[in-house]
Amino acid sequence: MDLQTIDDEVIGYRKPFLQEAQLMYDLMDNYNRFIRPSAIYDEPVNVVLTLSLAQIIDMDEVNQLLTTSVWMTQKWKDASFVWNPEDYEGITETRIPSSMMWIPDIVLFNNAADSFDGGVMKTNAIVQHDGTVTWMTPAIFKSACKLDPLYFPFDIQNCTLRFGSWTYDGLQLNLTTAGTEADTGAYASGGEWELLGMPAQGYINYYPCCEEPFPDVRFYIVLQRMSLFYMFNLVTPCLIISSLVLMGFYLPADAGEKITLCITLLLALTVFLLLVAETMPPTSDVVPLIGQYFASTILLVGFSTTLTVVVLAIHHRGDATKAPSWLRTLMFRVIGPMLCIRSPLLGRTEDDKKSRDMNGGNNVAHAQSGVVNPVYEGDDGDCKIEDGDLPPKVDNGAIILEDNFNIPEKHANTLIERYIEQIAKNIEFVADREREKGTSDDVAVEWKEIAKIFDRFLMLIFTLLTVFLTIIFFLLAGYHKSV
Repeated sequence: MDLQTIDDEVIGYRKPFLQEAQLMYDLMDNYNRFIRPSAIYDEPVNVVLTLSLAQIIDMDEVNQLLTTSVWMTQKWKDASFVWNPEDYEGITETRIPSSMMWIPDIVLFNNAADSFDGGVMKTNAIVQHDGTVTWMTPAIFKSACKLDPLYFPFDIQNCTLRFGSWTYDGLQLNLTTAGTEADTGAYASGGEWELLGMPAQGYINYYPCCEEPFPDVRFYIVLQRMSLFYMFNLVTPCLIISSLVLMGFYLPADAGEKITLCITLLLALTVFLLLVAETMPPTSDVVPLIGQYFASTILLVGFSTTLTVVVLAIHHRGDATKAPSWLRTLMFRVIGPMLCIRSPLLGRTEDDKKSRDMNGGNNVAHAQSGVVNPVYEGDDGDCKIEDGDLPPKVDNGAIILEDNFNIPEKHANTLIERYIEQIAKNIEFVADREREKGTSDDVAVEWKEIAKIFDRFLMLIFTLLTVFLTIIFFLLAGYHKSV
């Protein structure tokens, strides 16, 4: 192979590249990138916009901002970029930097980034010989997205990406989309949101300022939150705290920690409610479902704390007053058996207590005087000592018996009977005191039994309310998911 042959092969290999350079020179000669590329001025430039969603980068729920990574494709025809492939060694397409040609001024209307270019990368555009221009560019959009936190954390959000021309109306630039769905084949799923779909639709808008139509294209990103994280970190602790509230009713009143337990649980629920509030947008339109559940649970805990105070007041009422008969009947004969609680005071009736009080009340007057000496009591009994039988000496009211002093025999039996009678009165006095003490103890025990039954009844009521609230919470969440 000689040198001439090698030069011919090199020239033949480089010839298409030389033709592409010539093509580029011919296309860009006298080209003005500031003029709308329409062959006829009255005809609009038809631009087809498509999106391919790559990733959901961030969902800022507090500021209601959605950050997405997309691949944006725009197609239109430029009358200045038409050539015959036969004139350029069969070249049918070429790449031209987007900064050197006319491109549509398509912007994201609900853009929330610092600059309005939306993070669009200025890549090369693919130009075909019939004038079709395809501009594919990656972009990171930060858009405003109005969230509906009502069913948080089981919510479904619909965020819109609205694209349109900033300066051209519909008579100059007709913006449409290809198909009714964006491309999600390259979507990289995250750990918080599940993509349900991304439909697309074109709209024609009319504004009071102008008669011309203004088209735009809207892509709807439908996202469903993955609720496992929130179920494990928010809902489950709330259920556990609610069950501990029920255990507070089961805790004996003598333990002395019922109020402390209720207040501690109330503070814990308040902390969890603040955590929920920090993740939600500060809106007054709706209250999140989980916030309603936490608020309802806090109300139940607060109400249970109040009722616990009432139970403790009943338990420590003591023997101040007896329980009314209707209250004893309600607690011992209605609520107690319903809760399978049989009180030891159930068989005791009011008639039994009245008969016991009557038996012990006949000698109360005698008992009040205490123990007395029957000999010197000074009553009008038959035991009297005659003048001749009186002791000879009296010292400060005390009788001094001499050795020769004897009680007459006729009075001996009477004195013995008086002693026996008074001893019986003294014994009955002591028995009455013990009976009164037993009655006071019975009254205190009765109030404690009433407090115990009332406490168990409240535990049943709050159990039913807690289960009801939990079922309603999950039913609403499941209904929202099914819809």
